Amino acid sequence: MASLFTLTTKKAEPLNANTSGAATEQTEQPAFVTIQSLASFSGSSVVITGLWTIVQSAVSAGWADSRIVPAVFAALIGIFLGWQAFEGKNLSPANVFGTVLVTLINTAFLWAAACGIDVLGTGGPSADSGTG
Repeated sequence: MASLFTLTTKKAEPLNANTSGAATEQTEQPAFVTIQSLASFSGSSVVITGLWTIVQSAVSAGWADSRIVPAVFAALIGIFLGWQAFEGKNLSPANVFGTVLVTLINTAFLWAAACGIDVLGTGGPSADSGTG
């Protein structure tokens, strides 16, 4: 199943999804932690929103409506795919930092998307600022 979430990258630049170069210079990397993923993870936000809706329907407790629920789902996806980035690899400190940073950013944006937070402020004064 992990192969569904990975792509081939350059060994020297695992955060870049550029697949050019010889096969011996390439490695597998979770797509979630590549720079390109910052603009290509809409499917994950739909999954998180769907799971949150299921929890809200299945559980009558007040916490089910809380934004903590999608935060937990986003964190689980982020941890799983971030972990995949490190498994069996000897990354340089810069690549470790970059992988963690991109994973945290993606996780935060997945959560915000699932909550309907207008992080760019383009919805005008009535848009959800994430404070509710």
